[in-house]
Formats: sequence, structure tokens, C-alpha cells
Amino acid sequence: MKLFTTMGAVFLATFLLVMAPCVDAKEAILSYHSDISIDESGLIDVVEHISVQAGGYDIRRGIYRDFPTQYFGPLLTKRKVPFDVVSIKRNGKRSPYHIERLNNGVRIYIGSADFLLPLGRHDYEIHYQTNDQLGYFDEYDEFYWNVTGTGWKFEIQQASVSVSLPNDGHEKIMSQQFWTGYQGQTEQKAQTNNQAGVLGFKTTESLQPYQGLTIGIQVPKGVFLPAKKDPWGFIADNLPWLITGFLFLFYLAYYLRAWHMYGRDPEAGVIIPRFRAPKGLSPAAVRYIDRETIDEKSLSVALISLAYKKILTIKQTEKSFYLKPTGEKNHSHLSRGEKNVRSKLFGSKSSSVKITKKYHSKVASAKISLKRALEDEFKKQCFVDNWNKIAWGWVISIILTYFFFYTLYGHMMNGFELFFMMLIGSFFTGMMIVFLATAPWLLLLVVVGIFGSLSAIGHWFSAHWIPVAFIGLVFVLNALFAYLLRSPTPFGRKIKDEIDGLKLYIKTAEVNRLNLLHPPEQNLAHYEALLPYAIALNLENEWGARFSEQIAQATEQGHDHYQPVWYRGTQFDAGDFSHNINSFSRGLSSTVSTAMTTPSSSGSSSSSSGGFSSGGGFSGGGGGGGGGGGW
Repeated sequence: MKLFTTMGAVFLATFLLVMAPCVDAKEAILSYHSDISIDESGLIDVVEHISVQAGGYDIRRGIYRDFPTQYFGPLLTKRKVPFDVVSIKRNGKRSPYHIERLNNGVRIYIGSADFLLPLGRHDYEIHYQTNDQLGYFDEYDEFYWNVTGTGWKFEIQQASVSVSLPNDGHEKIMSQQFWTGYQGQTEQKAQTNNQAGVLGFKTTESLQPYQGLTIGIQVPKGVFLPAKKDPWGFIADNLPWLITGFLFLFYLAYYLRAWHMYGRDPEAGVIIPRFRAPKGLSPAAVRYIDRETIDEKSLSVALISLAYKKILTIKQTEKSFYLKPTGEKNHSHLSRGEKNVRSKLFGSKSSSVKITKKYHSKVASAKISLKRALEDEFKKQCFVDNWNKIAWGWVISIILTYFFFYTLYGHMMNGFELFFMMLIGSFFTGMMIVFLATAPWLLLLVVVGIFGSLSAIGHWFSAHWIPVAFIGLVFVLNALFAYLLRSPTPFGRKIKDEIDGLKLYIKTAEVNRLNLLHPPEQNLAHYEALLPYAIALNLENEWGARFSEQIAQATEQGHDHYQPVWYRGTQFDAGDFSHNINSFSRGLSSTVSTAMTTPSSSGSSSSSSGGFSSGGGFSGGGGGGGGGGGW
């Protein structure tokens, strides 16, 4: 029994010895006091007294202090300030230290790599000087200073600051304010503590890790000497900013010159009404040449044209459309694109194809085949894309974006890191565009899952609206000039003139006003012949209004209702036939568009110098700042 008692005592003693350093091992900044003296030239002399509790974890050899020397000004301009260390002390004695350059400032490592601190309290004194930190305004000058910085990883149990001003500035104070909390917060858990000839501030509650104390003092003109003008210093500090501005102007000038030389459309000819479609052009081809693109309505226009040409019939029910081949063997009057559509839908079979608002592989294949046929037949003949000019515009925009982001984030990362970030950002942006085009709701769920909530997304965008807006501007400009640089060839311009003449004929209700030579008879056969072209040009309402009398007469002559011979389904209202055709066209286009869309797969699977003068300061604003930690 005695043996076990002795062993227990030894074990307990060993445990206590091992755990003894951990009893009071919480590392913290016990007090943080700054004595600041400013002379009339604006030179700021700072002595920081930082008392820390070292527990042998983060604080082993000493502490480090980060100090930013680069700040943002108006319009994203930058201002670099000098920073000179006067002396460093620990526990009243000079301490070894070394300085490491950061992207946006300096880091002072206090201590030696060969020496481990004894556990317990240590008092550090950091004496440094800086300049060009005052704000000069029309009616007053200000000292807006981030006393502690918001980058400390330790709790600051007590923070205070004393400020001495030249020329009896303490007696002329216009405003004396303070802010506490995390970066950007405006809490005021502090109070003034003025004494004879000195302005004082101290916190009333401890600052949590990454919280800080910021102060603001405004004095009338005359306390400080006027600001010195230094244009060459501005140029040196803002060379990337100036390059970005030059590149943006060059980017716009390049695109404008490219458009002026290569993108302007040939002059239109004389537009005369044409009561027939341009020879050899199907309705889908007319839509492609008129709009210079192939969209979701192109395939539905081709289907209506095939129906008019008696290749198929269209039957409409409440939720679907049935396309049934008629068995017509003569296909010589079909365009190449229409032949492809018929072949992809039916092949050699005569069974009908049911189209609903679900993906249908045959419909998707028909759309692709139609697109290829139209582009093969008309793209090179009718349009010049100028893709080589557009590609150079994209190259310039990428270089421009790099310099813009270097201007914005160069204080946080080096050039290689920034380039790598842009590559990652481009990848995720591309993925977001794909998701947005195919599965927008899935994209929203993914984004919410990453950020946690819609409010978090809103906060992120509010904090990063400048780069987001810039990227959006560059994307819009590239897309705009890609459109503007696409121009018709002389042959394409001639075809577009003929299409414009067809538009003029379809839109004009009073045929007699057109002074046409041998205009066609206004009968239902003529109406149905041009109906696919009117739908292709989004003029089905105007075309139906032209034939309202003929449609009404057809109904009075014993018919219950009138509808094209190739259509089966809902009875059309003779009093509003054009509306019926429009509804049918939109319904068919919407259903076809959904049916040809591939379904998405499912699975489980700095500180800143702004703020105080422009309407209120915040914690982390102003000069000074930074933070620190242990090493």
C-alpha cells in the first residue's frame, strides 16, 4: 500500500510540474499604450508600450509588429508613407530585432531566433517615426489614427493613447472621436482621457483578437504647416494605377478604331416593299440573317415552315405538341436546314414525335443540325466576324485586368500570387457562367452553401463591389464590341435589304399605299405562305391583322373556325386570329426550347486612410494600424 501511495505522489508531482506552465499560459496583451507626438510639419513620433503575457506557445522568442506603409486614396490611388525604427526595447533594455518587408508595409520581429523567452510578463517598447499621415482639408486638418491595428491575434486587455499636438493644438480641438471593434465597426467602447497639454483616449472594455482602437482629431488650419506638393511622389506611388488608366484608354481606343475600320456595316440600299421572301431563303434562314444569330425560336420557325410545306402536321394539346410526318416524298423544295431537321426528327420512320417541356434528344439533335446547316450556308457569305480583332481585344482586357487587380490587391500579394489568383478566379467564373446557363437554381444553392446565407453573400458583394463592377464592365465591353465588330458582307447587306423590304410589306396594313407593281391577291393562301416568315421576323400579329377580314369571311362561309390546314388542336378565335397565332408560336418555341436543352445532372454531392472626414470613422480606419503576433 505504501508503495502505491509513493508512486501516486510521484505521478501527481510530475503531472503538476508538466502542467505548471499551462496554469497561467493564456497569452494576451495585458496593456497597449501609445505616446504620440506630432510636430507642425506632420512628422509623427510614436512610442508603443506593449506588455504581453508569454506562455511559450505563440510567444516563444518574442513578438512581431506589422505596420502598413501603403494606403488607398480617392479613385483607388495609393499613398506610401515613410517608416523608420528609432529603437526597440524589452523590459527596459535594448532588444535585437530584424525587419521583413511585406507587400503593404513592414514587419518588425523583436527578439532573437537563438533565445527563448522566460514565461510570464514582458514589456516591449517600440519607438518609430512616420510622416505624410495627416489629412488636409479646406477648413481643417485631421489626425485619423489606427492606434492598435486590427491584426493582433491576442486579446488586448487595456488600450490607451496620448497625443501631443504642436502650436497649442490641444486647446483648439474641433472634434475628438474614437471607435472600437473589428475592421469597419463603429462601436465606441472607450472614453477620452485628456490631461494638461495632452489628448488621451482609453478603452472601457478589453479588445478581442482582431479588434482595435482608432481615434480621430480635427483641428483648425494653422496648427500644422500646409501640405507639401509632391507630384513625382504621386507618380512613383501610383505607377500601376497610371498604367491601368492608360491601358483602359488604349483598350477603348483599340476597339473603337477596330469598329471604325472593320465593324461598320455597309450602307443600306433603297428599301422597297417585297411581297415575297428573298429567293432561296427559308424562314429559319431569314431569321438567322436578320438577327445574325440562331436562337431558341429558329427551330420552331423551321417546324412551322415544314408544316406549311406539307412535310408534317402539328397537333397541339394542353401540355404538348405532336409532330407527325405526312409521308410526302418530294423534298426538293426544302432548304438544306429543313431537310436536316426532318431527317433528325423522323429518319425513315413515319411515327409522330411528342414534344413536351422535357429534354428530347431528337429535338436537340435537330437544333444542332439546323444550326450547322445555316452557318455553313450563310455565315461566311453574309457576315464577317473579325474574330482576330476581338481576340486582341480580349488579350488587352486580360492585361488590363491584371494591372487593375495589382493596383487593388498588390499590397496583399506579389505578382505571381496575383496571377495565380486570377487563374483560379477565371476557372470559378467560367464554372459559374456554365451553372448560370444550365442550372441557375443549383448555382444559387452552391453559392449560398459556400457563404452560408444570402445576407453573407450581400456583405461579400458590398465589400468587393469594385472588382465585381470592373469585371462586369470589361465583360460587357468585350461582348458589345464582339457584336459591333460583326458586320454584313456586301452580299449579306443586299440580303438584309431584301429582308427589310419583306418586313416593310408585312408591317404595312394599307397595301395601296405601297405602290406595289402587281401585288399578290390578299387571300388566305398568300397569308399562309408568308406566315412562317412573319413568325420568323416576330411580325405574326401585324401579318394577322392584315387578313382579319379574310379570316372573318372564311368563318361566315360555313366554317366554325379557321386555322391553317397543317395545324390541329385548339380552335382559333376568328375575331382575334393574330393573337391565337402569336400564342401558338410562343408556346411552340417555349416547348421546343426546353426540349432541346440538355438537363443538368443532379447528385448529392489595410488599412485605409478614408472614412473619418467623409462622414464618420470606424475601427481600423486611418493611418497607423497593422497588428502583430508572437514568434
